[in-house]
Amino acid sequence: MKKYIVFALLAVSVAVQSQSVDIGGYLKYLPSQTFVNKGVLPPFAQGLLPSSFDDHLIHNRLNLRAYSKSYSFGEFNFEMGLRNRIFYGYQSSQPSFANALEQDPGAVDMRWLWNSADDDVLFHSEIDRLNLTWMLGDWTVRVGRQRINWGIHNVFNPNDIFNQYNYFDFDYEERPGSDAVLIQRYLGDGFSSLEVAYSPNFTDARRSTGAILYKSNVSGYDWQALLGYSFYDIVLGGGWAGSIGGAGFKGEAAYYLSTDTALSESNFTMSVGADYLFSNGIYASASVLYNGLGQVNPSIFDQLALQQTRLSSKNIFPYRVTFMLNGNYSINPLWGVTLAWFQSHNLAQAALVPGITYSISNNWDAMIMAQIFSVRDGNENMALFNSAIYGRVKWSF
Repeated sequence: MKKYIVFALLAVSVAVQSQSVDIGGYLKYLPSQTFVNKGVLPPFAQGLLPSSFDDHLIHNRLNLRAYSKSYSFGEFNFEMGLRNRIFYGYQSSQPSFANALEQDPGAVDMRWLWNSADDDVLFHSEIDRLNLTWMLGDWTVRVGRQRINWGIHNVFNPNDIFNQYNYFDFDYEERPGSDAVLIQRYLGDGFSSLEVAYSPNFTDARRSTGAILYKSNVSGYDWQALLGYSFYDIVLGGGWAGSIGGAGFKGEAAYYLSTDTALSESNFTMSVGADYLFSNGIYASASVLYNGLGQVNPSIFDQLALQQTRLSSKNIFPYRVTFMLNGNYSINPLWGVTLAWFQSHNLAQAALVPGITYSISNNWDAMIMAQIFSVRDGNENMALFNSAIYGRVKWSF
C-alpha cells in the first residue's frame, strides 16, 4: 500500500505541474425490467427467481487526464477514472450482489461500498483507471490500473488475457482495467512493435498474468503473436486483421497449457469474423467462436453464467461453438438502431439484443435496449427464458 501512496503522490505532482488537464465524464440513469419464464427452470430452481423484477442504476463517471510538458527525458501523462454508482431494486437487495461489488479483481483494492450490504439502496465507488505513463521516442511505459487492449476481434477476444470484457455488460463503455506494468517499444520499420506486460497477484503469484506481444504488418494484414502466463496456464496466441474483397476479415486464437491440472484445464479457443459497411450505411458483421472448454450440451445454468459481468479470455462463452450476427444503422444524425444475435452450436440456446438510440442534444442522449434469452424446453421447443428491457438517459460533460 505504501508503494501506491508514493505512486499517487507522484501522479498528483504530474497533474499539478502539467501543461494541460482534461476533466470530463457523464451521469446516467438506467432503469430495467426483467421477466423470467420460470417454467423452463428445473423444479428445484423455480423458487430462486421471481417472475419479474425491476432494477435501477444511477451512474456517475469522472475522468481526469493530465499531460506534462515535453522534457529532454520524456513526457508524462496521468489518468484517473472514478465510477460512482447507486443501485436500487431486486438485484441490489440480494446479499451476493453486494459481495460481488466489494470484490476488486485487481492487485490493490480500489472499490468501496459506502453503506451496509443489507440496505435496500447501495452506494458504491470504484477507481478503474489510475496510471502514470512515460513516453520518450519509441518507448512507452505505463504503470498502474489501466486497460491493456490486446484483442482484435470485435467481441470474442482469446488474446485479451489481462482484462476480458462481457458484451452483455453494455453499460460499461470503458471496459475493465487491470493493475499492471506495460512497456511498449516501436521498432525501426514503422510497422512493428513489441509489448511486455505484467499484472501481479500478491496473494498467489501463480494467479499473476504476464506476456510478450509482437505486432507487425505483412502484405496489408496486421499480425500479432503473444507468449505469456496467466492463472496457472502458459498462453500461446496470435491474431490477424485485414480485408478480403472490401470486407474486413479478422480473428485470433490462443492455447492455454495448464501447469497444474488440479487447478486448471488446458484449452484452445479461436474466433473468426468478417464485417462490411454497405453503401446505404448499414454495418454488418458475422463471427464464430470455438471454445474447447465450452459445453457440448449446455444447460440453462450455462446461460445464466453467460450473463455474469466478468468473463475470462480462456473461457469466453459457455458453448463449444457460438455464432454471432451483428448490425447497426444510422437512420439519420439523431436516430440509430442496433441488433445482435448469438446462437449456440446445437441450436438449444440463443440471445437477441435489439436497441435504438436517440441523440437529444450535443451532450444528451437516450437509448432503449433489450436482452432476450431463449432456451430449448423439456418438449424440445425454443422458449423464452428471461428478457430484460433497459432504458437509459445520459448526460456527458
